[in-house]
Amino acid sequence: MAKSIRPAILLLLLSQLFLATAVLSQIDRASLEGTITDASGAVVSGATVRIVAVDTGLTQERTTNGNGYYRFPGIAKGEYTVSAGAAGFKTKITEEVNVTVGETRTLDIRLEVGQLSDKVEVKVEENPEERSSAESSAVIGELQIENLPMNGRNWASLTRLAPWAQDDGGGDQRTIRFAGRARDDNNFSYDGVDATGIQEQAQKAEVRLQVSPDAIAEYRVSSAMYDAEYGKQAGGQIDVVTKSGTNDLHGSAYGYFRNSAFDARNFTDFNVEGNPYLPPFRMGQYGGTLGGPIKKNKMFYFINYEGLSQFGGYTLVAAVPDPTVQQAALSGPQGANLCPVFQAYPGGSPPCRCCRHTAARLSSSTRIQPSLTTVRILRIVSALGTITLPTRVIPSSTKIPGSLASITTLPRRFCSMRARSATSHTRPPQPEICSIK
Repeated sequence: MAKSIRPAILLLLLSQLFLATAVLSQIDRASLEGTITDASGAVVSGATVRIVAVDTGLTQERTTNGNGYYRFPGIAKGEYTVSAGAAGFKTKITEEVNVTVGETRTLDIRLEVGQLSDKVEVKVEENPEERSSAESSAVIGELQIENLPMNGRNWASLTRLAPWAQDDGGGDQRTIRFAGRARDDNNFSYDGVDATGIQEQAQKAEVRLQVSPDAIAEYRVSSAMYDAEYGKQAGGQIDVVTKSGTNDLHGSAYGYFRNSAFDARNFTDFNVEGNPYLPPFRMGQYGGTLGGPIKKNKMFYFINYEGLSQFGGYTLVAAVPDPTVQQAALSGPQGANLCPVFQAYPGGSPPCRCCRHTAARLSSSTRIQPSLTTVRILRIVSALGTITLPTRVIPSSTKIPGSLASITTLPRRFCSMRARSATSHTRPPQPEICSIK
């Protein structure tokens, strides 16, 4: 008896895990619903409604209930072809039905009297009315991601296009908030998986390399009055959906660069000789995408790689003691102890009008080389609908060698230690105070 109970318990636990995964994934899904009527407006019960995903060939079928109502929950975003028919009516085919992430789209279909084999093809309206939700939201699609400027290729900067968005100045996850809520009230999810930070809602690493803009299909920004399914945070809800493969092989390659040759010199930029100097800066972001079928209408893949290489120099201006101050300090009782301190100071140029101390210029440089790989596998089983393996964002060979700062200073002044001539000293000779050369 005990042996037969154990497999049942294990099966129950596995089923609960599958159901929990399915519930979580609804956030990155969409729904399609509507009512089937005849020419007089009377509902048609028992009508067959069939949808076909244009990119992947996914097919689902439903039958209207007694009120002529149908619903396809948990479908992937994208373009669909919808066909509806019933005995005594012509089959009506509606093309170019697009659904976006988090959307519940209503598509009512009116059938005409005729043979079921007769077909009527129509195109759906481009901007349907929102009849299922009162939320205040916006969908940032692939068209905006590809064409709108993003500082540093940070996809989060486009969340400012959503209603009720407020930017504190940075234009990223750490500064944009919604509807008067704090930024820590925002919630982020990638492909239905919660990706909100633990200490703070925004990720602390290089956000622009956590999810590449070229790997994002679209994302919905819900600012206020959204459904209780989110429930975790009271701020903006940002649901990101990554791209997936289709029945056709497709890919891209890209590269972006910045160079100091195109930059203007800062008024503090001088070299060690005091001549105008532009610190070097070179940055390149490069990568590519590849997606296609493993088995058509069944399994697909999508891979994205992006790397970043950056080398930059910058100028620091600091106040250092001038020779008069050094001589006065070295002439005191602690002159010997202060000598190594003054040796560590870089030499300066003549004092400027706005300060009393000599100014020293330091040039430093840093280098970073992070990279990431995004992998997504989409499997379709016609009897069960869609099963999506979670997107994997792999920070491959992430390298931040730290501060490779090379400090170049003006020629330093140095102190010479001269010992007194001792003839009758009972203790070791004391060094003479430093002299500046």
